[in-house]
Amino acid sequence: MIRFDVISYYSYLPATVIYGDVTLGFIGNGEVKNDNKFWYEKLENGNRLVVTSMGLSFLYAPFFFIAHWLAPLVGQTADGFSNIYQLMLMLSGLFYALMGLVLLKNLLLRYFDPVVTALVILAIGLGTNLFFYATKEAAMPHAYNFFLITLFVTVVLRWYRKPGWQNAVLLGLLFGLIALVRPSNILLFLFLFLYGVKDWKSFVGRIMFYLQRWYLVLLMLLAFFIPWIPQALYWKAVTGHYFFFTYAEKGATFYFAHPHILESLFSFRKGWLIYTPVMVFSLVGLVFLRRWAREWFLAVLIYVVAMIYVQSSWWCWWFGGGFGLRPYISMYPILAIPLAYLLSRLRKEKRQWAFGVLSALILILSAYQLFQIRQFSTKAIHYSGTTARSYFENFLRVRPTSASWKMLELPDFNLARLGIYVDYSTGEDKEAWKAMDKEEALDRIREEIAADPRIQRQIDRYAERDALVPDSAMNLVLERMYQRKTR
Repeated sequence: MIRFDVISYYSYLPATVIYGDVTLGFIGNGEVKNDNKFWYEKLENGNRLVVTSMGLSFLYAPFFFIAHWLAPLVGQTADGFSNIYQLMLMLSGLFYALMGLVLLKNLLLRYFDPVVTALVILAIGLGTNLFFYATKEAAMPHAYNFFLITLFVTVVLRWYRKPGWQNAVLLGLLFGLIALVRPSNILLFLFLFLYGVKDWKSFVGRIMFYLQRWYLVLLMLLAFFIPWIPQALYWKAVTGHYFFFTYAEKGATFYFAHPHILESLFSFRKGWLIYTPVMVFSLVGLVFLRRWAREWFLAVLIYVVAMIYVQSSWWCWWFGGGFGLRPYISMYPILAIPLAYLLSRLRKEKRQWAFGVLSALILILSAYQLFQIRQFSTKAIHYSGTTARSYFENFLRVRPTSASWKMLELPDFNLARLGIYVDYSTGEDKEAWKAMDKEEALDRIREEIAADPRIQRQIDRYAERDALVPDSAMNLVLERMYQRKTR
C-alpha cells in the first residue's frame, strides 16, 4: 500500500512518530537507509521537502497508531512500514469510503425514497472509480476525499438551517482539513457560498447573510486555518516560509490558458466519461436541476464546471497512473444529487418505462465499470497509454492481446511539465531510430513537429513563458524526443 504518491502522503507519520524528525534529517546519518521509504525534494538550503501536504496523514493517524500498537503483538517490526502498517492503511481507505457511502445514504434519504437512494449508492459505490480507490489503491487520497466532502455537504446544509457558532467552527475545521488533504478542494467554497442561491435576488441575499454574520465568518476562517498550523510550521522549518508552493520544486504547475477539457472528459487515455460512464446520467440530471431543485442548481453547476476546468489545466491532465480521472471522485457526493433527482422525477411522474430503462442502464454500466477495473488490473487498460485502437482491441477481453501493446501512445512527462504534449507510439521501431544518424533523426523529428501545429504552438508558448530563444526551446524538445525514441 505504501507506494507511489502514498509514500509522500504517509511519510509525515513515521518521520515524526518513529524517527522523531519530520524534516527527514535522519536520512543518510548512517542509521536509516532510505530504500524508497521517503520521497523528498532537496532544496537549495540543503533541507529535504516533502512535496505533498500532511492532511492525509491526519486521516491515516488512527489506523497508524493501531498498527504501531499491534506490531510487537503480532511479531512485526514497529518501523512504520511492515505488513501490519500496510494492512491498516488499506483498511483505512475502505473504512472512509464506506463511511462516505453511509453519510451519502443518510443525506439522500432526506430528499428521496429508498429505491432511488439505493440506485444512486450502487451507481457511485460500484459504478465509479471510487471502488478502485477504496480497494486496489485504498491509501490514495480519493476515498478519504469522498468521505470528507460528503460530510462537508451535510454540514453546509446544517449551517444554513442553523447558522450558529458551533456549525461555523465545525464547517471551518472541516473545510480546512479538506483543503489540506488536497488543496484544489478549495473550490468547494463555490458550493458553500452558492447553495440555495436561485437568482440575482437570492445572490444579494446570500451576501447580506454573511455580512450580517461577519463574526461567524471570522470564526469560520479562524477554524479553517487550525488544521493548517502544523503544515505552516513544517514549511517554516524546512523552507523558511510559512506558506510555500511545494509543487514548484518538481516543475509542476497549472496551464489555465490552455486546459485539456475534451481530453479530460472523453479521451481513451483517461477520459472521465469513458472510464466512469454512469456519471453521464448525473450530468444529464444537472441540466434539469434548474427546474426541479433550483437551490442546488447554481452551486452544483458552477462547482462542477470549475473542477473540470481546474483539473484539466494541471500540467499532467491525466494525473499519472491510476484508473480513470481520479480527481473527479471529489465531485461524486455532489453529483449524486442531480442523479437522484433525475431518477426521482421519472419515478414520481409515473414514467415507469423510463425509470426502468435508466435503472437497467445504471446496473449495466456499474457492472461494466467493475469489468473495466478488472481489465486495468490485467493491463488490458493501460495506466496512461491507452488509445481508441487499443481500447477496442481489448474490448470485453479480460487480458490484453499482444497486438494491443503496439497500439499504445505513452506521454512524455518531462515535456508535459513544460506545457508540451508529445506521445510516443509503442508500435514505433526503436531499432530503426537507433540505427539512424543522429542529425538525420533530428531532422525527421523536426518534420513531425512541423506537421503538428499544436506542438509547435506549445513550444512557442514555452519559449515565451521562460524567456528562451525559440531555437533553444526547439533544440531542447528535439533532444528530449530523440532520447525517448531511441531508448
